[in-house]
Amino acid sequence: MASDPQGIGFIGLPYVLRAKALGVSESETRPIVPQPFSVATEDYALARRLFLYVPEKASAPARAFAEFAVSPAGQALVTREGFIAQDIIEDEQDHTPVAPAEYVAFTRGARRLSLNFRFREGSAIPDTKAVRDIDRLVAFMQRAENAGRRLLLMGFADSNEGIPLHSLELSVHRVDTVADLLVARGIGPLRVRGYGSALPVAGNDTPHSRHKNRRVEVWVR
Repeated sequence: MASDPQGIGFIGLPYVLRAKALGVSESETRPIVPQPFSVATEDYALARRLFLYVPEKASAPARAFAEFAVSPAGQALVTREGFIAQDIIEDEQDHTPVAPAEYVAFTRGARRLSLNFRFREGSAIPDTKAVRDIDRLVAFMQRAENAGRRLLLMGFADSNEGIPLHSLELSVHRVDTVADLLVARGIGPLRVRGYGSALPVAGNDTPHSRHKNRRVEVWVR
């Protein structure tokens, strides 16, 4: 692909090498370029999760391997090999022209964290990854270098989740759910807001795309 100006290929992010990674979009959303941050947040359209399933009566070595894989030491190996670890990183984000004015004002000067909490359709119940991400976020905020910093939580729904007022209510419930889980762990967010179906990062014509839009973004200032 790298030697063919007209060539287009599909490959994992660590193997792009000398080729040019292209931004892609769905249903008139803005193109998002594959980078460690956009893949970690799962905003990039072709990002996908890797699941490890361990039987309830799994052998000790199998369970130990799964626990190691998600541990800091295991995730360090993931990063070393060029894949996207679950470790939280932060980045400055440019706002699109269609972003709500309040959203822009609240996040101005803040940095976005590389995790989104996502939810089951029509509910404020976090998905399985979001449950783990609460632990990661708490550990991140408890680092000495983050003393005095505060979180901003911004919630969203997909456009299929009822009338605009209902989608706004859902986004508020979702962001409140995350806030409550954090408060229970001693982390009080500075600001919590819901914006309904505004700012979709994916189309709304497939279940996979709609799942991406049902999210709570995390910012820190």
